[in-house]
Amino acid sequence: MNDIAKAWFNRNDQPGTYRNGSLSFTGNAGEFFNQNTRSETDSSRTTTFNNSQNSRRGPKYSQYSITCIRLSTFQTWPTSIQQHPETMAEAGFYYTGNNDHVRCFHCGIGLQNWDSEDNPFVEHARWSQECQFLKDKKGLDFIATVQDAVRRVQLEEALNTDGIAQTFDSNNSDCEEDGIARSEDKGRDFLPSGKPPTKAERKNPLLTDAAQSILTMGYLPKVIRIVVDRVLKEKGWNGMSARNLMEEINTIEESGEIAKSELTVPIRSKLKHSVVSMKSRKVLSKDNVKKIADENNEMKEQTQCKICCEMPVSIVFLPCGHLSSCSQCAPALKSCPVCRSEIKGSVKVQFK
Repeated sequence: MNDIAKAWFNRNDQPGTYRNGSLSFTGNAGEFFNQNTRSETDSSRTTTFNNSQNSRRGPKYSQYSITCIRLSTFQTWPTSIQQHPETMAEAGFYYTGNNDHVRCFHCGIGLQNWDSEDNPFVEHARWSQECQFLKDKKGLDFIATVQDAVRRVQLEEALNTDGIAQTFDSNNSDCEEDGIARSEDKGRDFLPSGKPPTKAERKNPLLTDAAQSILTMGYLPKVIRIVVDRVLKEKGWNGMSARNLMEEINTIEESGEIAKSELTVPIRSKLKHSVVSMKSRKVLSKDNVKKIADENNEMKEQTQCKICCEMPVSIVFLPCGHLSSCSQCAPALKSCPVCRSEIKGSVKVQFK
């Protein structure tokens, strides 16, 4: 199932890029598909959806609470879609009558663009983990298993890109020299918080809290990549603090290694686009050429992912609305790299 516009209503998670549109599971996950479906008797249905003593929210589309009623909506379900109406109805979905769009009667999530390998229960748990019907039907363990698989696949995709720390693990693994025990440098493998860096942070240190806090100050990602690289090589992960990064930035600024004007993102209310006619191009001065080149570079910075500094931005974080990450880096983020507000949802955009 394509991630773009797959979940088109009440989306609460962070969509990413998935291989073949499906998820893989390990351990006992397979048991959940076959054994963890709870029977839907009339009494259990009443308990789940109509118990006035329960503080849980009721279904958004109560007219489709009964499975057979949901099943009756699939009379015009496209025959080219591999998912069977019985399975879709069992998973809580009713057919909207439009293409392959279905909607959960309880949480209201809408799904579309189904691939042949998509499992309705898995996709339901993937896009709407808080659905009470799904919790009662499959159980919390099933939902947790799906979410773990989602995070694993998202991180695998995000970490396939070449990060600045791709050699750090191999460099840090060689900790014995001239008979000195490796234990001397164990402290270097922990962040200042005392916790070891996550796999995602090891692959891309710009995901650390220290680097993210410097990003919010307006420093360009390419500058932060340089200082992060230096701090890690000189002090290890234990030195990965915002203070050390700022000291390194100050050193770069004082030495003139990077011009001060190239350290931070220029503050402008708008990017002005210059439309130059063919006639005026012939008489452009050197200053105008430089100005246009600077504006092009600035626009490139604005449309470049603030995390990997390579891919174009394509993910808008909600509710803050900042467009600051590519689809590969976004899944690993819990807070917006621009304003640090909690990410409660995201929308993928495309530029033409």
